[in-house]
Amino acid sequence: MEAGFNREAFYGIISRKVRASALEVMDIRGRFLDIGCGDGALFLEALKEGSGAEFFGIDLSRPYILKARERCEGAHLLQGDFFNMPFKESTFDRVSLLNTVMNLTDEALSSLLGEIKRILKRGGKAYIEFRNTDNPLIRWRYRKALKEGLFVRGFDPGSFKRLLERKGLRVRGTKAIGIPSRWLALSYITEVEKP
Repeated sequence: MEAGFNREAFYGIISRKVRASALEVMDIRGRFLDIGCGDGALFLEALKEGSGAEFFGIDLSRPYILKARERCEGAHLLQGDFFNMPFKESTFDRVSLLNTVMNLTDEALSSLLGEIKRILKRGGKAYIEFRNTDNPLIRWRYRKALKEGLFVRGFDPGSFKRLLERKGLRVRGTKAIGIPSRWLALSYITEVEKP
């Protein structure tokens, strides 16, 4: 089964909550890259905040990048491969990866985390969101999606933290999205730092 884009998951209520929570958590400054930027929804909200950051976005979908270019004046937006990004080592101060981990296989996620580490500056931070498989509703929805032929995945906070640490990223904190309970949180945003 191939990893793929899950439109309902991206535009669903959880995804909107993820973006809203990310804006509360993220320290947007310097050169900021949104991996899987879609149509620029995160940039539009961040631009309203007036952070002064230089925004970059990359997405696999040409139609989404074209739409993002129309909506997000001044952002540097590229259609491209997440696993071999056209950026030099240590380019970005901040990176976000929201509403994307759920569609990546183990191999793809490992590769992408390596790329994030490569493009972050030393001391740079990444904000990575993952769906909470300790939540029974998320587990049920994902089992249903798998039966329908969609690839989706989630993690519990402990296993995701171990994965990030194995990739050489330092976990600085994790914020629950939804009700802050292991069993009720819909998702988590983890802040990591490149040592």
